[in-house]
Amino acid sequence: MPDELADLASGVHRPATLRTLRAAQLSRHLLLLRHLAATAADHEALAVIDAARVHDPESAAALLAEPMVGAGLTQAIRRSGTRASRSNPALLAALAAALAARTGLDIDIKIQVHNDLIMIPTVGMLTGMGTAGQTVELRIRDSRLSVADSAGTAAASDDSGVRNSRWLGLRQITWGDKPGTTLGIDDIDPCRDIFQNQPTDRLSNETFTDWQTMFADAGQLLARHATDWMAEASAVLRTVVPLRIIDSHISQSVTARHAFGAVAMTMPPSPSDLAVSIVHEVQHSKVNALLQLESMFDPDDRGRYFAPWRGDARPIWGLFHGVYAFLAVADVLNRMRAEPVEERAAEKEFAAIRLQLRSGLDSLAQAPSLTESGRLFVAAMQKRFSTLEAVEVSPGTLRSATQAFDSVRAEWHKRNGRAN
Repeated sequence: MPDELADLASGVHRPATLRTLRAAQLSRHLLLLRHLAATAADHEALAVIDAARVHDPESAAALLAEPMVGAGLTQAIRRSGTRASRSNPALLAALAAALAARTGLDIDIKIQVHNDLIMIPTVGMLTGMGTAGQTVELRIRDSRLSVADSAGTAAASDDSGVRNSRWLGLRQITWGDKPGTTLGIDDIDPCRDIFQNQPTDRLSNETFTDWQTMFADAGQLLARHATDWMAEASAVLRTVVPLRIIDSHISQSVTARHAFGAVAMTMPPSPSDLAVSIVHEVQHSKVNALLQLESMFDPDDRGRYFAPWRGDARPIWGLFHGVYAFLAVADVLNRMRAEPVEERAAEKEFAAIRLQLRSGLDSLAQAPSLTESGRLFVAAMQKRFSTLEAVEVSPGTLRSATQAFDSVRAEWHKRNGRAN
């Protein structure tokens, strides 16, 4: 098993491994960009994109690897050749503008309006721009963007302020005191619907502050009890997309396969819940990236598996994702037992998830569709789990967790029949 695979399977937090995953995403985004460019006639935008990559390769690469850039490119390719492909005719020009602002190029570039707005990925959105299909000229000077039209001039003045109410900047929060702990809160990019959930509209300043506070408190929890998981999350996570709360009793968090480093979520009920969700969703991001590079199982496996954390029968990829993510969650919960206010709840949840993992790992190990890499990966996860399995919990907590697990399993089989 290559070193990177071994690191991912065993839970080792090596920065080099995470850089490999991000580099792979950058390569994928560049391929999508070239595919899109081959069908586009926007030679001006392509020239700016190429110039930015030459002028400041590192900054350009960082922007092109951003998750919402991947989301936008993926959606554009999916819609290519259909009527829907005209839903974002300005993507290449918008990327060119974003790259110019990031790399310090001074340019003027024409861009088409869509639905009365122009979205500049990772930067912000110009609103009130007029009729769809209308072309306006963007000006980038000293990394600041402006556009003049019949309604006047709208300009983003800097990273923290605006000169015109028609500009909605992409806001950022900080959730730690080390490099990499700054995140974009994306409540404007039309591509955020890639998560197939309902994103919020633009957050009020008060609600945005609530997100900032929640993330800062969650970051402090992870920094106290799980510095390695905090470091990994900081290296992977780039963007948070707030979701509408559909049911006040249910928190949602989700990743998208083509947006490595982004997570969409509802406002969690507490910092501890957010800390666990962050770690959980980062694992899904890693698996999404991993499965684009290495086959862990036969994709034609039509089996349906018992995943104790879900009421429905799951395909093997879903079971694989779940086991990997909950291994990390179990480790974090076990460490959070050291937090006095969290001790009882963390132990209860740790005991429950540990039983679920034992079942999930057994099912994965017996799956006939695992590739050689998949078998080695699952074996490494089993070894990792053995450390968690040796952790002591109170007899009463273990008894309650076992009864709950047995009940869930019986109900699952009643609903779904025999699992693979």
